[in-house]
Amino acid sequence: MKSSTLASALTGSSLVIVLALGAYSQVQERHQAESLAPYTRISSALIEVQDSLASQQTPVSDELKSLVQQQLDSLPHSANILAGKDHPKDDSPSWEKTFDSSVQKLYHEVFINADQQSEAQNFVRSEPLEFVQQLQDFAQEHQIKLSEVKAPKTVACRPLSERTPAPESVARLLQASYAYHYASEVIGARTDVDSFSAQEVSDIERSQQQAQLFERQLVQAVSCQYQLPKQQVTYPVDVAQGYTFLEEQSDVLQKNALAVVADRNVPSDAQIFILSTRIFLEG
Repeated sequence: MKSSTLASALTGSSLVIVLALGAYSQVQERHQAESLAPYTRISSALIEVQDSLASQQTPVSDELKSLVQQQLDSLPHSANILAGKDHPKDDSPSWEKTFDSSVQKLYHEVFINADQQSEAQNFVRSEPLEFVQQLQDFAQEHQIKLSEVKAPKTVACRPLSERTPAPESVARLLQASYAYHYASEVIGARTDVDSFSAQEVSDIERSQQQAQLFERQLVQAVSCQYQLPKQQVTYPVDVAQGYTFLEEQSDVLQKNALAVVADRNVPSDAQIFILSTRIFLEG
């Protein structure tokens, strides 16, 4: 009788342990799914393109498949599995439309993820934007028409008394813009003197216009939220490199714009955040 009672007790205890382990496992799975949610949404947008290309067998579609797969490979494998499970097969009439829709979704992920607290916040802020740039470059190269990506509305400017010093990433971006504009003016002033080709002169003039526009927009966006960092008197310029030097300055500006997007100290509804996404994509 005692042994029977003991066996029943042990069986009951085992059942409690099994149930507890099951409940713990469910909690862990839910926690993992929540932590992977930003990655899963990014993966889902990419898988939509991949699925829409499944029946396409052309050099362009094969190249796009490869690009999408490279982007998926940079995401956590678990997120790709979750996205694949939750993603219904879409009988879209056009893979181009799916491609366009997915680029829009990836761009909006930048804003969805921006104000969430996570261990990999910098990644989920900036990585979708890099994916958008790569996909837009692919579309432009292959003459695939994509819609213009549209950002959410920004908040109103802060009163002057509430404007704080700019975060370091924002200050670096503005200094990079000052340097780019300064270099474009110095090199542009030499086009009548130095032996630049007609194409180089055209490229330099285009850089001048871009640098001037970006600086004006950045000054307005930064001063809307923060105290405006001062401009230096001069910046280093290698006139002999001409347009090549301006390309380097443009690249520096782009990298600093991406750093602003990745900076959790910059809210996603600030003008400078949205402008930084545009500079990165258009630079």
